[in-house]
Order: sequence, then structure tokens, then C-alpha cells
Amino acid sequence: MEENLTKLVLDYFGSFKRAFTLKEVFDFAGSEADPEIIERALLNDYRFVSLEEDGERDHYFIPRKSLLKWLLDLNLKLSFSKKRKLLSREIATLLSTLRTEGRWKRTPEGVLQIGSDLGLIGLTEKQDQFVFPLAHLLSFMPIAKSAIDALKEEISEKNEAKTVAEGLSEDCLQEWLSKFDERIRYIILARAGLLTPKKMTLGEIGRSLGLSRERIRQLENKFYKQHKFYPRAKKVAKPVAVSLIKHIISRKGSLIFNLNSKEAGILRILSKCFNIPFREFSEAGIFILGSSLDLSLFCRLYKKEMGIELNLIITLLDQAIASSKLEEAFLTQEDLTILVQGIIGAIGIYSTREESVYLALKTIGRPAHYSEVTEVYCSLFPNKPITERAVHAILGRGKFGIVWAGLKGIYALKEWGYERPSETLFDTVQEIVTDIFQKTGRPVHINAILGEVSKKRKLINPSSVIMAATLNPKLKMIGSNLFLPIE
Repeated sequence: MEENLTKLVLDYFGSFKRAFTLKEVFDFAGSEADPEIIERALLNDYRFVSLEEDGERDHYFIPRKSLLKWLLDLNLKLSFSKKRKLLSREIATLLSTLRTEGRWKRTPEGVLQIGSDLGLIGLTEKQDQFVFPLAHLLSFMPIAKSAIDALKEEISEKNEAKTVAEGLSEDCLQEWLSKFDERIRYIILARAGLLTPKKMTLGEIGRSLGLSRERIRQLENKFYKQHKFYPRAKKVAKPVAVSLIKHIISRKGSLIFNLNSKEAGILRILSKCFNIPFREFSEAGIFILGSSLDLSLFCRLYKKEMGIELNLIITLLDQAIASSKLEEAFLTQEDLTILVQGIIGAIGIYSTREESVYLALKTIGRPAHYSEVTEVYCSLFPNKPITERAVHAILGRGKFGIVWAGLKGIYALKEWGYERPSETLFDTVQEIVTDIFQKTGRPVHINAILGEVSKKRKLINPSSVIMAATLNPKLKMIGSNLFLPIE
């Protein structure tokens, strides 16, 4: 009896298009139902998302399907407003329309988790700020609303998890292109790099078809001009647009692809059909969907001005990624990380080994052992092999503000506030003991020595300090951890 009642209650609230409170569930279930059983069933049912927040009087839930549809609608609305970033409180205000009363002060964790897992809310380096990569893509698509409505209808009819897991495939593209003659299909697929490992040139395609390079260019341009997906072509375009949206969702909102992958080839074609800009960053081997920023500019700048300070290059990169004027504000933090690494790697093509080692250390962002610097170097510049011994030697030269941090094999940058110790650890410890003894007339405890060393060096190894005191020929150890200078 209890099991049937619980199922009835959950099925009823599973059809809700809004959020509901636990109290509403208990009231609907009636006095005969066990509140603990109902609450436990609700928490364990995949169909529902808990929106509980600290400080909230009522515990809210929402059907997962309803939340997913709301997130899709949110991205669609943002695409019309051209807004790509929202604060947590702004999302909370919009989400509060799903409540019967009151509002959320911040976005519930359940919403952020579902949103980020599906790429409908993108995480940034700021905890209270979020981006919307799908909204950015929708802003270019004339049939965005039609495609979102179609996807919401699929979610209503099917299990939404299965629906959004389906991605873009070459079969989807081939099915659409099958409506055109064989010559056009060959040209479009070859130019997109879907027939050969690399994109075929106009001349290569022309020779294979017995046509001139100019004629191939005319046929390609005619295809895209005639078959752009404008509203009048909704019937043809809608299933392709839905597949594209689901593919971005399946990739958690990532808009960066391997330049030589089939994905990139398919997206070259669809981007032109849906008026979505894209960039092929060949130096880094990446394809960026929705971007109009020419990232190769930085590589060309470095190649032209080989004497330019590397710090300036890094500053330019930081400004480029952070500036919304360059339209990269729609990328998630994960995509931005890939992008920065790609740019650094591309610059490495034109840099010396000393400059590349500096970039590897700067990428780590903190003092690091030369073995770790070598590992990062090899990941950034796989085409420029180097040994740990060579990296250690380069770091030791002190170029580009690289300094030994005072610990064995550890190096840092002056721009981080580090300086190379001006004297050995043995001399430093001896001076500390002598100074303290002259002021107090008493033996100096090891803890006092450690405290003073930490004021002189940003990085210390307690074991090394103890050794420098114990084995110091200018100090005498008396008792337990007490030291005197030898006159």
C-alpha cells in the first residue's frame, strides 16, 4: 500500500513544470503516508533534482526534465540578448520564476551541477560567474528557437539523459548531403577534410574532377550561398541543428576541437550553413567553434619580433583571453586553459629552448623542481624534445628572471617575488645564531633559527636548516637543539 502511494505521489510531481516544496509533497500524500519514506524516495529518484540550500526555509525539488528545458530556454533567451556571462545571483533571480513564492539568493548547487554536466552553464575561474557557450552559438543560428523547441519536445517524449547523449555524426551530414549530386558532395566533403587526412585544396579537387581551380571555388561558394540554413529552410535544417546542439551538450559545452578530426570537418560545413564563425588555429592544431579571434596574430608577432620580451607576449595573451571585446567571454574555463596552452605551444615553435623552458615554468605558476618543469615542457612542446639535464642547465643560467629558490633543484621567477639567496644556508644559519647570541647571551634554539631563516628565504626545508646548524663548523651544539657560535 505504502509503495503504491509513493509511486503515485512521485508520478504526479514528475509532471510538474515548476519547482515544488517538500511540504507540497507531504500535503498531497496525506496523513496516511510516511513522510520519511516519501522524502527518501524523492531524493533517490533520478527524475528529480534537489534544490536545497543552506538558510532556505523550504526544501525545493524540480523534475529533471523541467530543469533541463528551463536551461535550454535560458540559453535561448541569452542568445537573443547577446549576453554570455551571468553572476550566480542573476541566474538565481531568473530561476526563482519557477517557485510559487520567494526567491533564491544564489543558484542552488543542484542546478549548477546539472548545468555544467550538460554544458548549459559553463564554469569560469570566478566561482560566482558563469558563461553560456550554447547561447553564443544559438545567437548566430536563424532557426535557434525552432531547434530548441524540437529538442524540448524530444526530452518530453523520451528519457532526457538518452536524448542529450546523442551527438553529431558523419551519418547525419551524409544523409543531408545525399540530397545533392555526387560532384557537389565530393567537393564539400573534400574541402572540409572528410575524405582525406587533410583538407584538399581547390587545385587538388579540380585535378581529380577535371575542372579548373576557379570552377571548384565557384561551385563551393554556390552551394553555401544556396543552402544556408535560413528560416525558410526549417524543415531541412532543424534535425541538423538539433544534432549540433546535442553534440555540444554531450561535450559539456566545449567548443574547442582537434583541427584534424572528423568533428572539425563536419563543423566546418555546418558552421558555414548556420552562419557560425570559426577559427582554425593550425599552429596549435585546434578548431574553435564560434570564435572570430585571429589567435595566430600572437605567433606572427613573436616571429617578426624575435627580440621582444617574453613577458610582453604573456601579457598580451592574458589580455586577449580576458577581454570580452575579443569575443572569447563565452568559453568555459576548461576551454580557456586549452586555448592558452595551445597559444603558448604555438609560440614555442618560434622560441629558443631557453624561452620555452621559461614558458614551461611560468605555466606551472609556482616554484617547481626541474623534473616537473621538464614534464610540462614536453607536454607543451612535444616536437622539441629535451632532457631533464638540459632543462636543469637552462634554469641554472638565470635568464628571463629565472632564479634558484634556495632548495635543491627548485626554481622560481623574480616576477613572483623570489630572489636567489645571496649566501649559503650554512652562512645564513651561522649569522642568525651569532646575532641572536650577541643580543641575548643565551644559546639559540633550533626553532628560533627556523623562524629567522623563513624571514630571509621564501622557501625552506626544515631538515636542511637543522643539518646546516648541526654540521656547521662555525657553530657548537649544546644540549638538545641548542647552538652557540664558535669564537
